[in-house]
Amino acid sequence: MRLTLSFLSIFFLFVLALSSCRAPEGPQGPVGPQGPAGLQGVPGAAGTPGQNGTAGQSGSPGTTTVVTVTVVQGAPNVIQITYPARSHDGTKDLALSFPASSSLSFDQIEKSLFYVYVKQITTTPDNFKLPYWYAIPGQTPNGNFYSYYIFPGNSGLSAGLFIRRTTNFRLGPEDFDAVRVVVVPASLLIGGRLAVNFSNYDSVRQAFRLGE
Repeated sequence: MRLTLSFLSIFFLFVLALSSCRAPEGPQGPVGPQGPAGLQGVPGAAGTPGQNGTAGQSGSPGTTTVVTVTVVQGAPNVIQITYPARSHDGTKDLALSFPASSSLSFDQIEKSLFYVYVKQITTTPDNFKLPYWYAIPGQTPNGNFYSYYIFPGNSGLSAGLFIRRTTNFRLGPEDFDAVRVVVVPASLLIGGRLAVNFSNYDSVRQAFRLGE
């Protein structure tokens, strides 16, 4: 019995010695080829829809600029065309087309006289600001001289007039509160039957019953 225990002890020590004397592990081998793709999984259940966000504030409405050209019929065949405020930059002509409501034909334009006025504010010696119509050709309160010419129209362009600055006393833009054109048939002025001061708009207005 004692011999058996001694033999087992020696065998166990021998096995431990062998395991401690095992050869070192070799280098890691190359990566093997990629295996085939696996089967596609079953789609998951749809998530619960989220809540709607709060509505945003309404934006402010945009502004719309409406340009109105008025036509007044005065004495027989006399037409007054009024354009709203304009600014003349002093470097190019200010173009104003005759509106369709004026019904000016090429023949009428060729046989009429045109009187042009620009409205500006005048400051009196008492520092009162008064609107006044200045005749063109002529000088404005800024000291600039203006003239105009008429375009009777053609197949491609509408009839109208062009205001041109001929002399710069003060450079830069000049604002007109309104522009007014009075179209008078030349036949009305033949023989000098009408005493009209065309450099004064009030005289023209009264002579042809044009209103304010």
